[in-house]
Amino acid sequence: MLKIFIHIFLILTLTACNQDKKQVSQTEPITISKFKNLQIDYWTGDEYRYKKQMKFDKAENEIVGHLLMPKYYVGNEVLEPKGKTITQNDLQLLTVFLDKANLYKDSCKEVGQSTSSEDYKILVDSDTIIIERYCDWGNYTFDQLEKEIFSDFFDTLKFQRLELENRLSNQLSGYWIPIQPKKTMSRGDILQLTKSQQDENNLDCFWRFDDKELFKDGCSDLLDLTRSKTYRWDIDEGRISFSISSGWKKILHNGDSVLTTANYGATFNLISLTKDELKLEYLWD
Repeated sequence: MLKIFIHIFLILTLTACNQDKKQVSQTEPITISKFKNLQIDYWTGDEYRYKKQMKFDKAENEIVGHLLMPKYYVGNEVLEPKGKTITQNDLQLLTVFLDKANLYKDSCKEVGQSTSSEDYKILVDSDTIIIERYCDWGNYTFDQLEKEIFSDFFDTLKFQRLELENRLSNQLSGYWIPIQPKKTMSRGDILQLTKSQQDENNLDCFWRFDDKELFKDGCSDLLDLTRSKTYRWDIDEGRISFSISSGWKKILHNGDSVLTTANYGATFNLISLTKDELKLEYLWD
């Protein structure tokens, strides 16, 4: 009976020790991987192809990841991503990605058909893998790796963009009077407006914006935006622009009431915005 008790005690002790080792291994620096240097280049697009790029370098007892391309903007400013120390979960994602790359480097069963391209050039230490076909990457595409591994950076990017949009909307909120209204505009034309402290009952020609991205056209001499109701910011391409939405109306078609376009809206570059003056560059409707 004593021998059985001792045997059970030893088994429980060894099991507890192994569990402790497993827990420690999750927090220890990564020391083993299938690569020392890894760079992933990715091209996608149809008529216009754009490139994305990330790399991972092993130094001493850790692997550090870097986002290289594209540049990520908050308005006119680039948000520079910092190096990311790779976790065990990140390494597992990269390991599965490399396993798939080795599997697909000669051929793969292509999924779907599209005129858009999706090409990879993968530099693993001294080896190069080129894949120019639509393979089934599952949850291990470039975009998914980028999103998972650099999630902290993209959370910061999203927060800063939202913060800028809110600040701009607060500044834009109010009644604006065009200095020289034009019924039609061409690309590159400049539109200047001044802010009014009066309400629409005392204004003959105005645009009204609010901080909830609602818009009202009160000027028949400036473009045709009568039925446009909203606007939205575009701040992720290295400039600040905003679009006033298209307007809609209901018409009868074969006895049914259907929505159709009443006006096509307008898009502007923001040149400057102060508490009293708004300067815009017309792009298109």
